[in-house]
Amino acid sequence: MARVERRVLRLFFLLFPACASSPHPIERHSRVLVVSETSCLPLRWPVDGILSSPFGMRDGRPHEGIDIAVAEGTPVHAACRGRVAYAGDKVRGYGRLVILQHESGLVTIYAHNSKLGVREGEPIERNQVIAWAGMTGHATGPHVHFEVRQSERPTDPLISLAKHAHTSFQTAHSTITIREADD
Repeated sequence: MARVERRVLRLFFLLFPACASSPHPIERHSRVLVVSETSCLPLRWPVDGILSSPFGMRDGRPHEGIDIAVAEGTPVHAACRGRVAYAGDKVRGYGRLVILQHESGLVTIYAHNSKLGVREGEPIERNQVIAWAGMTGHATGPHVHFEVRQSERPTDPLISLAKHAHTSFQTAHSTITIREADD
C-alpha cells in the first residue's frame, strides 16, 4: 500500500474510530503527540463570521462541526496551541484540510480551505494563521468547517469556544448575539 494511502487511512481512523474494526491490515493508531499540559479551553474562534450551519443533524445525517461563512481568503486561526497532525487534501469531502492535535486527546479540524499555511508535524501556537478560508471539497460557498473532537468523539464546538464580545451569528431562524459581561 502506498505511503500516502497509509497516512490517509490512519487519519481516517483518527476521525472515524468506528471504522477501525475493519479487517484492513492498517493498525489503528496515530502519529499525533500530546504537546502541552495546559488547558486549551476556551478555544479561540478560527474566524469571525456568520454561523451558517450548527452542529447536529443536517439533512438526516450528522454534521459533526459548525460552518462559519466568511469571504474566500479570510485567515483561519488555530483555536489552541498544538501540533499539525494532518495538512492536505486527501480526505474526501473536506477539501484542503488542517487537523491539529492538542493536549488530552483534543483535536480541532479546519476544512474547505483555499490555501494551507502549515505542514504536518509543525508546532502551532494559539491564534496562529494556519490556512485561508475557501470552498474546496464538498462546499457550496466559502466557509470554514470547524470540528472539535475529544478522545476521538465529535463535540459541539460552541460549547468549547470563547464567547467574543459583540459576536453575532446568523442562523436559519434567528440572529444570536453574544456579549461578554463588563467586570
